[in-house]
Amino acid sequence: MVDTIGMKPQSVVPWPVAWLLPLFLAAWEGMTLSLMAAAPPVTITSPVDGAVLDAPASFQLRATVSGGGNSVAQIEFFQGTNSLGVDTDNPYRVDVNNLPAGTYTFTAILTDNSTNTSTNGVTIIVNELPVVTVTNPTDGAGLIAPASFDLQATASDVAGSVAQVQFFRGSTLIGTLTNAPYSVPVVRLASGNYRFDAVATDNLGGTTRARIDILVKSRPTVAFTAPASGARLFAMTNLVTGTADDSDAVDAVELSVNSGAFTPASGTKNWNMPLVLPAGTNVLQVRARDDFGNYSLTNRRSFFQVVTSQLTLTIQGTGTISGATNGQGLEVGRGYHLLATPGSNSVFSNWTGQVSGNSSTLNFIMQSNLVIQANFVPNPFLRVGGSYSGLFYETNGAHHESSGDVQLRVSSSGRYSAVLRLAGRRYATLGRLDLEGRATNVIVRRGTTPLTVRWTVDLQGLDEVTGTVTDGQWMSELRGDRAVFNAVTNPAPLMGLYTFVLPGSPAAGTPEGDGWGTLRVSSNGVGSATGKLADGTDFLRKAPVSKNGSWPLYAPLYRSKGSLLGWIQFDTNAPLTDLGGSVAWWKPEVLGGRFYPAGLTFQTTLAGSRYVAPATSTNRVLDLTNGVAILTGGNLSQAWTNEFILGANNRVTNTSLNSLSVTLSLPSGTFKGSFYDTGVVRSVSFSGVLLQKSTSGSGFFLGTNQSGRVLLEGRP
Repeated sequence: MVDTIGMKPQSVVPWPVAWLLPLFLAAWEGMTLSLMAAAPPVTITSPVDGAVLDAPASFQLRATVSGGGNSVAQIEFFQGTNSLGVDTDNPYRVDVNNLPAGTYTFTAILTDNSTNTSTNGVTIIVNELPVVTVTNPTDGAGLIAPASFDLQATASDVAGSVAQVQFFRGSTLIGTLTNAPYSVPVVRLASGNYRFDAVATDNLGGTTRARIDILVKSRPTVAFTAPASGARLFAMTNLVTGTADDSDAVDAVELSVNSGAFTPASGTKNWNMPLVLPAGTNVLQVRARDDFGNYSLTNRRSFFQVVTSQLTLTIQGTGTISGATNGQGLEVGRGYHLLATPGSNSVFSNWTGQVSGNSSTLNFIMQSNLVIQANFVPNPFLRVGGSYSGLFYETNGAHHESSGDVQLRVSSSGRYSAVLRLAGRRYATLGRLDLEGRATNVIVRRGTTPLTVRWTVDLQGLDEVTGTVTDGQWMSELRGDRAVFNAVTNPAPLMGLYTFVLPGSPAAGTPEGDGWGTLRVSSNGVGSATGKLADGTDFLRKAPVSKNGSWPLYAPLYRSKGSLLGWIQFDTNAPLTDLGGSVAWWKPEVLGGRFYPAGLTFQTTLAGSRYVAPATSTNRVLDLTNGVAILTGGNLSQAWTNEFILGANNRVTNTSLNSLSVTLSLPSGTFKGSFYDTGVVRSVSFSGVLLQKSTSGSGFFLGTNQSGRVLLEGRP
């Protein structure tokens, strides 16, 4: 035993404790080291977070482990909560196959040898790619050079949207479009092979490509070799032959006869077709087609199939036919013409039979056993030939713009010429009446719609023409009478001189004065009128009087912007007049004009009587001695009445204080004079005509801006 004297006593540990202590310390050290070491970090390296893959997606889900920590026991991969597999060896990976479109989360969980774990996750998108199709032209198409077309495509995306479609010719970009329709023009491609692509890109950047390949080539050609163009063929069956060619291949040759359907010929580069052709001219068309369905230009050739037949010609009535004879053999299908010439006092009516027509010249195509008849009838125009004069206007309300007169001349053969004056403008036309006296003309007018004139000349002895005139917006009734009088053989019973007035109205805005005129009817029945309207405007008219005593009054006025129109009827049995009728007077608006600048549409009733000049100085022009002159309107200070005496030699003597002078023109039946208005201190001049049947005279004078009336009559 060791000596312990003088030493600090040492601790004594019981032996069981001394034996266990080393073991406890070793365990404690290991436990402490285990608690201090964490699992190494794990990272998914493929695919990366946020990656976008094309559907269906197949890939390796890969992970790596950073250094440090305990050793790796395993890595388990998850899609969502579903385990995809466990890998215990580096590199750590698992295969993922055929993922459809959608959004996915993947997780890698690392476990080390001490069962510690680390985790990493990524989210990816599997994108459904857009669909793109080239719709024009089709893949493998063959086009004719120079080829121009619209390169067209359709594109769609079921999960998103199409951002753009790009078109490429080879590798060259030729267009980018962001909205449908997706189309770019391609122009004038020369012959050759071409590749075109359409690339669609969606909103996630996914792309799809569609490709077509086309051939641009020359058009096929085709030609006839026999028979020659214009050949006359006599055989029943004729063989038509020709050639065709193409840079690729001729697929077929097709032939059409007389615009019929195209039918395939025999052969291609050398083709033929036997044909039985109808009589006459035949037009053949031939075309070649290549493998792509492209046609050549159509080639045409005409042949004449000769077949003769006998023509039967007959005549009804009095007349002859030239151009062919009855029983003559003519070639079927060939064109001929006949001319019908009427005999004395006859006219051609029409052609009947297997060919018809109304013209005396007949053009026809010969047919087998053709029968044609020319018909002649007694001439209905012998008693209606001559000149017609008349008017046309809208009967439900006449207007200057749709009114006028007409002169029509009809020959003994029914041919006619005509002149119309519409709103002062002159239009000429001509034609031929049918056997019922009817005809229609369409008169083209520059800058406006055409006129359509329909004529009906009475053939039963009424000596009149009726009809219509229309421009499509309005329609006017037309009527006219034939001139029947002749100075030698049939002198006009109404021959002589007439005076007439166109009475005014005291209504505001209208002339109060009476327009006036003289009308001389010659022995051949032509009436010639001259006169003045109540605004001082002169007018003229010359036209025949009808057998019924009607006379058409029409006078263009104011440079054809106005007119005077009305039918005048003679009636010598009336008590106060010998002629009269309703007359329309149209005056246009004239800015700054002195008299009636707003224009006039004035309806009045013409009244007139025969005028006979005094034979001697003792004969009075009017059957009165004491008379009055009455002046009204015309801006006078008042209505004035002056007394006068019609004395010897038809001199008018004023017997009133106010100054008045009247001068009578005995040969013409007109008068003129002057009056002094003391109220406004001015003199007015007047003019007018004498109306012998009513023992009066009237006319007008002009004031400062109004027309006034002067009346001469017997003193009450």
